[in-house]
Amino acid sequence: MNAPLIPDIDAFEERAAIAEYESGLIRKQAEDSAAQAQSFSNADHYWQCLMAYMLSRSAVQARGLKSLSVQMSLVGAWVGTVN
Repeated sequence: MNAPLIPDIDAFEERAAIAEYESGLIRKQAEDSAAQAQSFSNADHYWQCLMAYMLSRSAVQARGLKSLSVQMSLVGAWVGTVN
């Protein structure tokens, strides 16, 4: 099984801008080239994977925040017993 591709937005934007400016490519071609440099099939595939990655990260962070909230309430309860 192949590992999922993780988009690098900074590298993508930089490479696309350079290709557009220096090579005279239209934006779509420049983005396709930048996406292919990261092993995506084209810019549409890149943006789909970026969206999926961001949504999965948000879900993980949301679970982490819920856990943090529970931990903080337990700490708050413990601090309340110390005073």
